Amino acid sequence: MIRARHAVVTLLLLPAVAGAQMGRSGMGSKTGEAEAKRARGEIDRENMPPMKLKVSDLEDMSPVKLLIDERKDLRLSDDQHKQLKEMQGKLKESNDGLMTRFDSMRIALRPHPNPSDEDMLRQVIGREEISNTVRAIWANYVAAVPKAMELLDDSQKATAQGLLEKQAKESDATIRSKLGGRGGGPPRGGGPPAGRRPPGSS
Repeated sequence: MIRARHAVVTLLLLPAVAGAQMGRSGMGSKTGEAEAKRARGEIDRENMPPMKLKVSDLEDMSPVKLLIDERKDLRLSDDQHKQLKEMQGKLKESNDGLMTRFDSMRIALRPHPNPSDEDMLRQVIGREEISNTVRAIWANYVAAVPKAMELLDDSQKATAQGLLEKQAKESDATIRSKLGGRGGGPPRGGGPPAGRRPPGSS
């Protein structure tokens, strides 16, 4: 059963993985990111993916990215800003393979007008894999929160906590609506640090 599942996932990934990887190459620069975004948009138009959730949505859910973007409100020092940017770079790197996998799966799961039993099985397994991938991405985000909070002073932490909780609620709504309510939230248990509520939690 495990081998059969692995085979189905492999087949799902093959048609789109080349295009998605091409779209995510060169992500280390602004030019590379723009090219990646444009390539993913072209793949979306050509393949009509069955869901609206995109890589850019997941990237915007990064708590470290949020703290960087809110530099003025948090009154970050130059050193704090530099350390958060370095942390965000490592976080993006750790999630890069998961983002590529998510991109490939969402494109490969485009609907068929007259699906066969095999097509339906591929859809079920593919959706489970997408959900698991989103949870893995979010788990990396949750793990980054305490490290980022350690860089802040007490007054900054109070502001950051409110920003992170607001972001988590918005992320929950985005995942539920754009993933079609198929449960893309992070793993249960262990509660997120710094009071951060994960998408998919009640």
